Amino acid sequence: MNRNAFKKILLKHKDVIYNHAYYFSGNREDAEDITQDAFIKLWKHRKRVKNDSVIPWLLKVTRNLCIDYQRKRRETSIIDVCCEHTLFDRDPGPEQCVVDKDALANVMRVIDQLPEVLKSILIMRDIQDFKYSDIAVAMDMPLNSVKVYLHRGRKLLMKKLNSLKSELTIGV
Repeated sequence: MNRNAFKKILLKHKDVIYNHAYYFSGNREDAEDITQDAFIKLWKHRKRVKNDSVIPWLLKVTRNLCIDYQRKRRETSIIDVCCEHTLFDRDPGPEQCVVDKDALANVMRVIDQLPEVLKSILIMRDIQDFKYSDIAVAMDMPLNSVKVYLHRGRKLLMKKLNSLKSELTIGV
């Protein structure tokens, strides 16, 4: 991969990698650092990375960097989201913005509590909408395992969210 090809890959995929890092880290500055580190690694390994596997390679590197950053920070908070990054596709008012932010914070807090493999696959598939095949390469596991872990992750997420909902309802 030459310099021009690298620039094209960087311009085309930097937002995807940043978003991936942001979902894991929950911190804009860390996501920027992780994105930069991922592309530095890509440049260093440019001779070994094939053009058709750049995205899965970057996802895997980004995921590993995120794990390293979390270990370094010892802080598991995944959410620092402002109103424009809400779960809902509408223009919320200020009151709804607070409600949406709280709901998203609860969902992300529960996702953050999932086992790492389930969390990774859930984020890549359900939040970032990556293909199963790309997730399999990024996670270094068979395609069927990705599907099984995704099913388990969704099931556990729903169980935890229902439990949280019950706790919040009882507390009201």
